[in-house]
Amino acid sequence: MRLVAVCVLTVAAAWSGLAHAVGSGGAGLFRIKQGQIDRVTHQEGSRDDRRHSVIGDYQMVGGVAVLAPQTLLRGSPPLSVKIDTVTINGVSVTTEGQRSAVGAGAVSFRYSAPAVWSASRLRYRVRLLGLNAGWTQRDRAEHADFSDVPPGRYTFEVQVYSADRPELERQARWTFELLPPVYLRAWFGIAAVLGCVALAAALLRARVLRSRRMEAALSADRRRIAQDIHDSLEQDLCGVKLQVDAAELWINTDPARARQHLARASDLVADGMVDMRTAIWGLRQGSLQGSELALGLEQRLRRITDAAQVQLTFVLQGQAPNLPSMFATQLSYIARESVTNSIKHAQAQHLNVRLDFRETGKVRLFIQDDGVGMPAQGLVSSRDGTLPGGLGLDGMRSRAELIKGTLTVTSPPQGGTTIEVQAAFLRT
Repeated sequence: MRLVAVCVLTVAAAWSGLAHAVGSGGAGLFRIKQGQIDRVTHQEGSRDDRRHSVIGDYQMVGGVAVLAPQTLLRGSPPLSVKIDTVTINGVSVTTEGQRSAVGAGAVSFRYSAPAVWSASRLRYRVRLLGLNAGWTQRDRAEHADFSDVPPGRYTFEVQVYSADRPELERQARWTFELLPPVYLRAWFGIAAVLGCVALAAALLRARVLRSRRMEAALSADRRRIAQDIHDSLEQDLCGVKLQVDAAELWINTDPARARQHLARASDLVADGMVDMRTAIWGLRQGSLQGSELALGLEQRLRRITDAAQVQLTFVLQGQAPNLPSMFATQLSYIARESVTNSIKHAQAQHLNVRLDFRETGKVRLFIQDDGVGMPAQGLVSSRDGTLPGGLGLDGMRSRAELIKGTLTVTSPPQGGTTIEVQAAFLRT
């Protein structure tokens, strides 16, 4: 009869959330609220307690459960504690041991523990190994927040226990790492040092290159001034000497003719002064009308040939465009040097000079004489580097290369020499 009564009471209690416990300690009814049991270890009683089994591993949802009363002593420890969520600077972290490159940050933990008896009797304590070794009591709070956590490797530990049995606790842990900012990492420091060394080396190299460029520019200026003096002042002085010698020759027999030679000598001195200013201040900027170049070049060459009593034929072919001033100046110096060489070294009596603009974007300068020519010289080009030294040819070659042009010298065995300069220019 007693067994039947217990079964009836048990079935009746199923709908009200009551559980019937039978064991050596006696039978009775007690209420178990939904959600209080998460996991109960399966145990089997002895023959003396009628082999009643404990139903475990299930969440109670308001049904019948048969439990061993001796295993449900009030104050029993919590079954487990679980770390539910971890956030670092507001970003959820789902993998333990994850490395977060955030520098100093705010770290938050949420944890929970299922309760067999009353959840209000649960107590928590936490610590963050790596930041502090002591436990911090959290009582019933199911979260722990840490701010301004410096970079490093940490282990968060949480313990849960019953206020009735504090010596019986359950523990969980979570390991994570906060990486320092990029600028505080070792590799960044090494890279920064190497970058500074490379920058210093680059600056030093740039300084050396700048110094070399300055030296090269100064050397180029010295060469230019030397060439200008050779190609202009020396020729003007040579012309002045010829005019003065001629004036001295005619001063007694034909004073008027002597005065003409002196006037030409004065013009040559004025030209020399202009050439000196050009050599000192550098080549002029801007442009020069091609017709002005032709007129000025013809006048300058005639002064040289007249002083030497050499016949000059000057021809301009094509429409002369505007030329860069530097371009026109180099052509003028090449022509003057070539004419002077023909008079001084080739004993020429007739010179033909032709300035040809008929091909678009190009200019050709021809200087031809009837002198003795150059011994053992055929066709020579500035591009193959075979021009002979002396006679001002090195300077003429340098000037042709300065305007990205070519200089060709032809001197056949029967005598006479032809110098041709060909260069392309940009119209201005």
